[in-house]
Amino acid sequence: MTQSISTLPQQVQQSFKNMAEYLLNDLAMYHLETVLVPASEPKHIGHMVRMSISRNAGWWSELYSNYGKKLDRKCFTNALHRILKGHDKLSVYDCYARQQIKNFCVEGLYGEPDTVIINYFNNQRKPK
Repeated sequence: MTQSISTLPQQVQQSFKNMAEYLLNDLAMYHLETVLVPASEPKHIGHMVRMSISRNAGWWSELYSNYGKKLDRKCFTNALHRILKGHDKLSVYDCYARQQIKNFCVEGLYGEPDTVIINYFNNQRKPK
């Protein structure tokens, strides 16, 4: 989505901001953390393997694997902060974050789909 949320109606802007805040909270709470533990079937003395003790949010893992190249968490988080403040730009990460927010709102990431977003974008597609 290439347009800034500042060009959207107030209710639609608020839906984008609400989802940006939700995603930021998810990213803060869920992050990959690994530790080294002795291997269950050691191949040599001191053989260690990585074991995850916490995981990323499911939606982040999916975005990361589908992005095609390295998706930078900090850049994506910064884009979400700009959207939350209403200062988003036309940068690659801001456009990608807006598109993902729109998708999450339409699909209902962890709840019901956002009817404000659905109605707004459905009305945008209708011929005049």
